[in-house]
Amino acid sequence: MKNLEIYIFKVLTGNMSKADFEKKLYKSCYVNRIAEDKFIANLMDINYSSESWKYNLEQAARPYYGNKTFLVNMIRFYCKRIVNDANTTDIKEIVYDLSIYHDKNDFKFKTLFHFQAFYNAIDTHKYDHRSPSESDIFKKIKTFAGYYLEQQEKGIEDDELLNLSVPSENN
Repeated sequence: MKNLEIYIFKVLTGNMSKADFEKKLYKSCYVNRIAEDKFIANLMDINYSSESWKYNLEQAARPYYGNKTFLVNMIRFYCKRIVNDANTTDIKEIVYDLSIYHDKNDFKFKTLFHFQAFYNAIDTHKYDHRSPSESDIFKKIKTFAGYYLEQQEKGIEDDELLNLSVPSENN
C-alpha cells in the first residue's frame, strides 16, 4: 500500500504519467484486493480517460489519508518537482496549484500561504518592475521548497509542516 500511496501523489502532482499510474494500479497485487479494500475499489472505479480523473482521484484520496496528511504529501511531491527538475513554466503552474489548495482550505495553513504569496509575486512582477526580479522570486520558491523537504526529512509533524515560516536569508 505504501507504493500505491506514492503513485497516487506522484500522478496528482505531475511526477508520474497517468498511463504509468494506471499500469501500476491494475497490477494483480491491487486487483486481487478489490473485494476486501474499498479504497482500492474506489480507485479502480475512476474513469482515468475522463477530464475529471484528477479531481475524482483527489476526492478518493483526501478522505482516505485525511486532509492534513493529503496536503503534506501533495506539497512534498510538488516541492520535489520544484527542487529537482521544474523549469520556470512548471514552477508557475505548481505554485498556482498550491495557491488553489490555500483557497480550498480557507487560508488556514501558513505553508500554503507562502506559495500563494510566491504566486502573487510572480503575477505582480509582470506589471510592477520595481518588484523583485523573476529570477529572485524563483530562487526563493526553490529555497522554500528545499526547506520544506528538509523539514519533512527531519520528521516534523504534519501541523508544523503545514505552518512553516520562510527561512530568513541569514540562516
